[in-house]
Amino acid sequence: MRYYIADALTFFRIFAAIPLFLLIWTDQWTAATVLFIVAILSDALDGPAARRWPPKEHAYRKNSHDFDNLGDSLMFAGVIIGLAFQIRPIWWIILIGVIIGSVLIEIPKQKLTPVYAERVDVFHGWCFGIFLLAMLIQLTEQVTETWWVPISIFYVAAALIIVFAKPERATSRPEVVYKGTWLSGRAATR
Repeated sequence: MRYYIADALTFFRIFAAIPLFLLIWTDQWTAATVLFIVAILSDALDGPAARRWPPKEHAYRKNSHDFDNLGDSLMFAGVIIGLAFQIRPIWWIILIGVIIGSVLIEIPKQKLTPVYAERVDVFHGWCFGIFLLAMLIQLTEQVTETWWVPISIFYVAAALIIVFAKPERATSRPEVVYKGTWLSGRAATR
């Protein structure tokens, strides 16, 4: 059973995308913020769970790296699209920039050597983390007008503690083997 923990956490993010969007759409900011925090924590915990209890290959997941990225992307999309519809036009600009940036990052990565492909992947991870933090701060601002600044400082401090506690995760992707080129669009896991 424990070999399914990482997959269950990823499925949680996949299935949380639509409720996140709907909670934001209907101005249920507290519930959206709590669900988003739980989804972010599931993202933080699925990697250690997968390394501790490597999941077996299944028809729904041929590649664990791609499967995890799907969960991340859908969670991200549910929140950013909800924010774009509900709050400020700046989130539409950010959404378009994220889509264009993701495409521009993926195309050259297909032709890069494994070392440079990993560097691009790490850069993409940093961008993803920064956007998650920005969305979390925006949601928190909607929940509380008076406490969102100290809570946001707490979020940033927690993120920095995580980065300093695991510096190797901030500079490399040791769980992914970058073989040759990415023309197939797949990374083989170790």
